[in-house]
Amino acid sequence: GRIANYKIPYYVKFVDEYPMTASGKIQKFKLREMAIRELKLEDSETA
Repeated sequence: GRIANYKIPYYVKFVDEYPMTASGKIQKFKLREMAIRELKLEDSETA
């Protein structure tokens, strides 16, 4: 099969470990902040 173009990510970053909460959940907002900082994106571009 084929995958739609909008489902293909623009950027891929491999990390050694995820930022986790005390209960073991992934802190997605921290991943998002790291991506914005490393790629030097503006908040409006990530919406």
